[in-house]
Amino acid sequence: MPGNELAGLSILLTRPAGQAEAWAAELTRLGAEVTHIPSLQIEALPKPAKLEADLGACDIGIFVSSNAVMALSSLLTDQRLKQKIRWYGVGQKTQQTAAEEGFRLITAEAYNSETLLQHADLQSVAGQSCSIIRGLGGRPDLARVLAERGAEVKLCELYRRACAWQNSATLASYLAAQASTKEGELIISATSVDNLNYTFLLAEKAEMAGNITRATFLVPGERVALAARQLGLNQIVLARSARLADIVYSLKSWWAERQ
Repeated sequence: MPGNELAGLSILLTRPAGQAEAWAAELTRLGAEVTHIPSLQIEALPKPAKLEADLGACDIGIFVSSNAVMALSSLLTDQRLKQKIRWYGVGQKTQQTAAEEGFRLITAEAYNSETLLQHADLQSVAGQSCSIIRGLGGRPDLARVLAERGAEVKLCELYRRACAWQNSATLASYLAAQASTKEGELIISATSVDNLNYTFLLAEKAEMAGNITRATFLVPGERVALAARQLGLNQIVLARSARLADIVYSLKSWWAERQ
């Protein structure tokens, strides 16, 4: 029946705290049994000494995630920088958060770094200064391509991703309960390579690695899917991106084929 397309699925969301509410509400509305146990947490880094001076010299600013938006917004004392720079964001959620925080956002159809780099404004950037706002040790592709196009690229790393070790016992209890029932099918969502790896680390700490490898993993994009296969996972639902609409579409299509 409409609105019940995901009935029979148990879905474990492992996104950071405060970032799964919309997903949980929509997946529950569609009939799934949803649990949120974060395997990853966001930790702020010290404010760079020349943060605002460096940003003041920038033409372009790029947020790689909504975490990057919130990290910078919390540190800025010169609010004029939100309007002085041409800001771009990777992903719909990132762009929404940037707009809500008052940044002068250049709207782009960019569900990942590769599609953002296709934006017309970013093709001719020679001689321009660009600051990429991201977490510690982020992917190098965006900076590399912009530098190849002639931009002066600076990395502004404001937070780091860490394992939510405190949730190990909670995960163990959840996986044990899932193993004790034969009803439904377990889906574990991991929205990034870090998210995936930390989920496995938590499971290993809880001595539940065997349980977790028997689950079906829901991942966005080939990069995360490749990491999942390298971990020995064979049951994968591949979504086009981490946008909720893409996640829901992929789950519906996969689950309909299984019925």
